[in-house]
Amino acid sequence: MRVDWKTLRKATIELSRLWYVSKAGPAIEDKQALIVSDGSRLCLVMHHKEDVTTLIYQIPGKGNALHGCVDVRSLKQVVAQMKGVFTTLHQDGEHLVLEGGRDVCMTLPLKPPQDYPSEYLSTNDEPEWSEHAVWDVAKTREALEHVVVAVSRDESRPFLNAVGIEPTALVGTNGHRMHLSKFDGQLKESLLPLAGAVTLLRLMTLTTGPVLNVFRGGRKLRFSCAPWELTVVEGKGRFLPYDKVIPHHRERSVSVDGKLLRAALKAVARGTSVQMTLNGAMQLESYDENLNAHTAKLPLLKECDTELLIGFNASYLYDAVNTKSDTVTLQLNGPSDAVMIEDQDRMAVVMPMRI
Repeated sequence: MRVDWKTLRKATIELSRLWYVSKAGPAIEDKQALIVSDGSRLCLVMHHKEDVTTLIYQIPGKGNALHGCVDVRSLKQVVAQMKGVFTTLHQDGEHLVLEGGRDVCMTLPLKPPQDYPSEYLSTNDEPEWSEHAVWDVAKTREALEHVVVAVSRDESRPFLNAVGIEPTALVGTNGHRMHLSKFDGQLKESLLPLAGAVTLLRLMTLTTGPVLNVFRGGRKLRFSCAPWELTVVEGKGRFLPYDKVIPHHRERSVSVDGKLLRAALKAVARGTSVQMTLNGAMQLESYDENLNAHTAKLPLLKECDTELLIGFNASYLYDAVNTKSDTVTLQLNGPSDAVMIEDQDRMAVVMPMRI
């Protein structure tokens, strides 16, 4: 089987990122990728046991059939050394032989395909896809990038450790901040686990097509766009009623130059928190580990009528104002109320913190 080396290289990198090394159990479940060829294409299958995520990478090619299991980390290392236009793979008994540029020829142990967990080979348990949507790759990537940063990293809270896919939005929160991207998902409410969302973001950078086909059924989500296909088991439960987090009554609104605000936050925020003072101008103040004060003062493009002193998690505030707009508008109520930042199809809500 002769395939394009660069495509094979990208595939092995993504597969190796998805491996799961089991602490116990048969070795075949440890970092093994299923490699299958029907003579016209090469299929690489990797299953992340912990996150119940399956990645299938299909590479066009020409040659003989292949069928077996190979150590994905070893495959990645060998393919990296090929460095040619094409790489040829063929099966020699219990070994996979790879030949590439500079007359490089290397072999890897090839385990029988029947040793690979049967549920990943069989199509009998394929769900009936009840929903199908077509997403624009560029818009999906932009919306997901904004949302993922706000998702909780606490795996004990599955309803927060996931991206909420709503009919009109993608939403992420950790209980202290929320990011929302307006998005026509064309699907019913579902939860995309964080691990699946991060993998999907990476894969979209390798996408050759403009659209992403999304299928839903049997508590599974499948994302398909040449040359890859990602299947993720949905998170349990339902996403939080995020609309209740959005402050609908806002007493104050201040606007500042976006570039100046982002630069000031980078320069000032040496610790975990930053204090914001509004008094005809915006002053940001933070203290480092040696209790040295770092301050910055910004002019307001739209002034606030009353004085206000409020504290924020520095990184949360930076992520919220990290928009493409030249002007950032913060909508506030009081020192103990959340601040909201809207920018075209994006929204961020950040809870204050006591300093």
